[in-house]
Amino acid sequence: MNAYGLFSGMGRSSLTYRQRLESEIAKWSSFRRALLRDEREAFDRLIDNAFRYVHAGAMCPEQEAFKIFIMTVLLDHEYRLMLLEKRLKQLRSAGPVVIKEDLNGRL
Repeated sequence: MNAYGLFSGMGRSSLTYRQRLESEIAKWSSFRRALLRDEREAFDRLIDNAFRYVHAGAMCPEQEAFKIFIMTVLLDHEYRLMLLEKRLKQLRSAGPVVIKEDLNGRL
C-alpha cells in the first residue's frame, strides 16, 4: 500500500481501474464531509454501488476513472429503477397502490 492508502500494483505500468477509482473518490473527501448525515449516507451508498461494477470498468483502461464512475452510477440507478418499476407493476396488478412514504419530502 502506498502513502495514499492505495495498492501500488507491483509489476504494473499503470494503475488498475479499482486503484484509479479509489484515487478519484479520495479527491471528493472534502465534498463528502460537507454533506449532511442523510446526504453522506446516500453518497457512501453511491460509492459502494460503483464498486459493484469494477469488473466492467476494468475493461475500459483508456477511459478516465470519473467517466466510468458516472456511467456505473447511471447504470446502477437505471437498474434499480427498472426493478422498482417491475415491482410497482406487480403491486398494481394485485390492486390499488398507495405510497405513504415521501422520502423526506423529496417526492
